[in-house]
Amino acid sequence: MSPRLFAHNELPVNQPEDFKTLTKKKQAILTAWIRTRLTPRKSYNRKHSSYGLKHLFEEDNFYVTNGAFKGAMFASGYVPEFAQDTNWVFAISETSPAFKEVRHGCF
Repeated sequence: MSPRLFAHNELPVNQPEDFKTLTKKKQAILTAWIRTRLTPRKSYNRKHSSYGLKHLFEEDNFYVTNGAFKGAMFASGYVPEFAQDTNWVFAISETSPAFKEVRHGCF
């Protein structure tokens, strides 16, 4: 019997339930970052996915999986455009503070 190959969206690190494996303190830090750095809007913003957003969070915080970030977004009231996708897209404003902050590197 050969091992089962998983699609990327089936991997444990991409499951929103991974958010529940974080400590309560890390869950609170992550959801507070979402609440203070992302601004909701009515239409979906396809310029940023859960994978890219998690990297913005990690710049000043701690490592999280794509799944944990997706679960935190959902817990914060953000609904993905297509939940079957590996990287979720949300209705977030391009003028969100997370996108205005100066990033490391050259400009």
